[in-house]
Amino acid sequence: MAVFVLSDPHLSFGYNKPMDIFGSRWENHEKKIEQGWEKAGITDDDIIVIPGDISWALKLEDTHADFLFLNNLKGLKVIGRGNHDLWWTTDTKVKKMFWENSIKTIKLLHNNALDAGEYIICGTRGWYYDEKNAPADIDYNKIINREMIRLVLSFNSRLKFNKDAETIVFMHFPPVFKDYVCAELIDVLKKHGIRRCFYGHIHSAYDIPSVFEHEGILFEIVSADYLNFVPIKI
Repeated sequence: MAVFVLSDPHLSFGYNKPMDIFGSRWENHEKKIEQGWEKAGITDDDIIVIPGDISWALKLEDTHADFLFLNNLKGLKVIGRGNHDLWWTTDTKVKKMFWENSIKTIKLLHNNALDAGEYIICGTRGWYYDEKNAPADIDYNKIINREMIRLVLSFNSRLKFNKDAETIVFMHFPPVFKDYVCAELIDVLKKHGIRRCFYGHIHSAYDIPSVFEHEGILFEIVSADYLNFVPIKI
């Protein structure tokens, strides 16, 4: 069993949102994802983490085609929540939709942790690093406190797994980017001994380093367009 990661697929089979308006790299990106899966050599025994921006759909009932697309790709898909996943109402409703539509190869990463053999998968969404793009009239401190709680819940859930396994964290928003540092989330990561964190959300920034270090933690970008839609192996 191997663990792969690819963030921000931005699927829109049930919602009219063409991605090629964001640049030629996004042309036919669903096909590129399929090809990327094959290029990465993913098998049904593998786990693929997708930390956010799964579907452009606004309502859960409009996500069926997107999740059937993911369901038919090889491996167990572990999905987190991104800023565009407005369809994600409650975990219970999402899991009910999966069950009703025979979607059996997708699990949620939300207030929990998953056993991946030599790794333990943890994570949360995080929050905007750029205030100009964040929703207006939102209490930043309230959101960050909630994300801290979610991340701690994720870490607490790992206690039942192999203590020798490395815990790796997947977030949608980078807790560190350029001049922005979310000290609260960094402190949680450090307190729980995290050494690697993978993030998405960032697009069209193809000249930034794929990996950087901050306070002893390695951060790696895994946005789909940055990776040319080929999942990377952890």
